[in-house]
Amino acid sequence: MKIRFAMPLVLLAGLAGGQGRGESISFPTKSATFKKDGLRFEVNGRVEVPRNADVISLRQGTIVGRSSAVIEVSGYLEIKCVTGGNMVLKDVWIELTPECKEVYLSSIVFEGSGGIRPSAKGPSRARIYMEATTFKPGTSLRHDSTSGKLTFSGVTSRGPFAIHGRAKDAKGSNQTELQILNLNAYEGLSVQDVRKTIVTMSMLGGKESSFLDCAKLDFATNHAKSEVLRFSQSKPKNFGKTKIENTDFYTQRVIFAAPALKPGKAERVRFDGCWFLDADTPQSVRNRIIQDVGQDENIAVLATFKKLQKRPLGLVKYSEPED
Repeated sequence: MKIRFAMPLVLLAGLAGGQGRGESISFPTKSATFKKDGLRFEVNGRVEVPRNADVISLRQGTIVGRSSAVIEVSGYLEIKCVTGGNMVLKDVWIELTPECKEVYLSSIVFEGSGGIRPSAKGPSRARIYMEATTFKPGTSLRHDSTSGKLTFSGVTSRGPFAIHGRAKDAKGSNQTELQILNLNAYEGLSVQDVRKTIVTMSMLGGKESSFLDCAKLDFATNHAKSEVLRFSQSKPKNFGKTKIENTDFYTQRVIFAAPALKPGKAERVRFDGCWFLDADTPQSVRNRIIQDVGQDENIAVLATFKKLQKRPLGLVKYSEPED
């Protein structure tokens, strides 16, 4: 992703040179760059980064919320810790408005309550790059997107993690491109109505993970541990661009759903090079794990298998989450 630095910038870090560690600075609502370790920002209620503002923080520190704190981003927001450490956001929500174009988050820890959630002003078209970020218990990510490229790399979430696509208008379709690499989603992952989705080298836990009306889905080299894994299409014959490959399935149930174009017709979805817990033949996988047309004639999907593995691939290492 191209990272832009708008000029001129108000260098508040320099203006706040007398601030010591632990002293609070109000979160900026106009262009600002911060290059000092250990700064403590405070968000009281709702603050806005307007569309003509670039707020950039390049060092570790904390952002603490008061009074239902929200950072509403219509401009450009970049928070990363280039010299190590983390930026800790405590009790703060980030909302991306329809005007927001780009957000870059690296080495972030969300704790307390808060996280990322949709704006009441509507879904976003922002490009998002997020890496090395942790959502602790009580926090979550839910992003509603009309377009843009969303990249999540090396993210750990102990709360809900959901990406929902939205059409720009009644006549349009979703144009979002979603790439998820090395996600640890201990409470599951939800992706819905996204045009292009890649999920790889990730661990999906929790009660359920779901992929609903994903126009194109590449699901490869994952550790599927959710109790239920759901793949669903609301229109007939829309699974043609779904690929499921080289994944270890510890999940108890894989559920498909799709309406039939004609009675008795089912499209095929292939599991290529996958392993299933306690099931090592196609028939045992069907009997114990898969819910498709074989179990319900109203489901117009037939699961097929190529190179069914006899033992776990072990390409994604799973560990119990730390408190």
